[in-house]
Amino acid sequence: MTLAGSIPASKEPQTASIAVPSPTAFAETVLREALQALGIAVKPAPVTAQLDFAPMQSSYTPANELADHVSPPLAEEIKVTLKVSQNLHAGMGPYLLGVLVAKDAKNPLNKGFEVERDFLKDAKLDLSGISQGDGAGGDWAELFSPEFVCSYLAYWAGRRDYDVFFRALPILRKDGTLAKIQTANPGAGHVFAKTGTFDSEDRLNGKTMLNGKGLAGYVITKSGRKLAFAAYVNHVALPDVPDAAQTIGGQALGEIAAAAYDAEL
Repeated sequence: MTLAGSIPASKEPQTASIAVPSPTAFAETVLREALQALGIAVKPAPVTAQLDFAPMQSSYTPANELADHVSPPLAEEIKVTLKVSQNLHAGMGPYLLGVLVAKDAKNPLNKGFEVERDFLKDAKLDLSGISQGDGAGGDWAELFSPEFVCSYLAYWAGRRDYDVFFRALPILRKDGTLAKIQTANPGAGHVFAKTGTFDSEDRLNGKTMLNGKGLAGYVITKSGRKLAFAAYVNHVALPDVPDAAQTIGGQALGEIAAAAYDAEL
């Protein structure tokens, strides 16, 4: 990928994410190029159907090992999911629960949600305030009441692994998806929250329809209190300009959350 243009000398570095259309094809291509760079001939065969890897398992021996990749522990990986809102990682969540916890590789998605449901029930949370169809928030079934989310956040604050979760949340003005939100607000640096955006193209009016945008997490107030909050904007027409959901909806939600920093509570 080639980027062209100019950047002012005083401009701070910016991080951008770009979706890979086919992660599998991308990994295959990069591996092939790496092997060819080492002088190893590769003759790729076209794949026209879903491969059955079961018969190949007997070949997975140390002598045939080409590379080994060890994923970071969940405590570190969750930062990728939450800080930058990595949908691929989030979408894998229910599947991993189904395979690793429920031990069901044939129906991992439904089994993963069964694991999640049992977890939420054990936490004594009211499931009438939640509906979920996937792990990344892109399904029309994704509906979370503010009351449920605040109850969930309050529950999590009492868990022994709360600090792992808390440290993985984006911080207003500092990092992740909140790095550019309310940068001059006194509450900047004191709001720790996850963002979420679901928008569509309004072709009739040449605009963007912000179907839903949320911000949920914690505010550490000026007096030292910790507050759980959840705020949403739904069905708002935005101008068809780059990053309108962030520069308009995101800034509004950030301002709402930051307002609690020095509120008299």
